[in-house]
Amino acid sequence: MLDLPVRGVADMARSALKPARQGQLLFRLARYFRPRIVLELGTSFGISTLYLAQGAEEGEVITIEGCPQTCRIAQHHFDRVRCGNILPLLGSFRSKLPEVFRRHDHLDLVFFDGHHLKEPTLDYFALCMDHVSSGSVLVFDDIHWSRGMEEAWEVVKSHPRVTVTIDLYDMGLVFFREQQATQHFRIRY
Repeated sequence: MLDLPVRGVADMARSALKPARQGQLLFRLARYFRPRIVLELGTSFGISTLYLAQGAEEGEVITIEGCPQTCRIAQHHFDRVRCGNILPLLGSFRSKLPEVFRRHDHLDLVFFDGHHLKEPTLDYFALCMDHVSSGSVLVFDDIHWSRGMEEAWEVVKSHPRVTVTIDLYDMGLVFFREQQATQHFRIRY
């Protein structure tokens, strides 16, 4: 058995909660693109999930979380807000993604916000690539959090199907616009 430190909710919140501007950006992206299916990898306390769900009022937000305690806190938030378009799934991304893909062939918006390591990030990106199209948007959190995440971001940017990326420092946006020349932007946000 691993001897891992026990983290309290306050400690977890300090590292997990995003600035309001990031949540507002997720809301605006969901509101603008009007996704039918949103996938969030990493629910945490469910705050980003709620921003996405409020923005995608007519869509379904599927969110995957691996920690049962954190998932319970998120579910409490969902219940308090009475947001009916959220489907929380408890389990590892690798175990739950096949279930998502069986139910939904196409993903309109994907928010990668968990397992902030290069290889897992690239693995989940590769799995999702079979389920995106020209109108899909991918959002990667913490693209400059570590050298590994920066390397993962560079690999994502160089994928042949990726046509436009926007580096907002805290987050990276990925688009698949057919008939558009490849462009990469860095914007101070």
